[in-house]
Amino acid sequence: MENQSEYRQQLIKMFHLLDYAAHEFYDLGFTIGLEEEWQDWKATLVDGDQLPVDLEILKALNHPAIPGVIRIIEILADARNSIANLNNLSDEELSISEDPDFDTESREQDLERNPYSRSYIEFFMSELHSDLLSIYEALWELAFSEELPDKSYDYFMMRYYEGGLELASDDQNVKVVLEALNEVLLINGQTEYER
Repeated sequence: MENQSEYRQQLIKMFHLLDYAAHEFYDLGFTIGLEEEWQDWKATLVDGDQLPVDLEILKALNHPAIPGVIRIIEILADARNSIANLNNLSDEELSISEDPDFDTESREQDLERNPYSRSYIEFFMSELHSDLLSIYEALWELAFSEELPDKSYDYFMMRYYEGGLELASDDQNVKVVLEALNEVLLINGQTEYER
């Protein structure tokens, strides 16, 4: 019974990692809008403003990265919803408590603290890499009930811009998320974020 409970907790964690990554890609798309086309809107925002979460807003942007960003968000959301539906995860199980892994600090503060980022795009690429790696780590744990071995980080990096990750698992949850992650990696690698 404890293993089943632990597995369920891993599924809940996976749900939240997929959800968080989808929101991070949305934040990237929205930030592209604020930096590129919505300068007037950006000037009216103050720290702490809640930004609308609506893909229709992103679809109005005329930046070449936006179709890829939107598709990635849809893939991650579909995988997240599949995990919830395949496993009958309840709203109560999925409610987030004060989890330190889900920090809501403002992007500007993070960007100021990261001296290696030269642009908002570089900052987001670094953050998104970490988010997608976290999904892969959790996926490995779900498939094999152990932490990702060091050599597998190199494998992830080799596949980061093209997908093609493989895991020998018959677990349907692993298959769903792995397929989504590979599609996200491929689209992300093909997307031109900077003009």
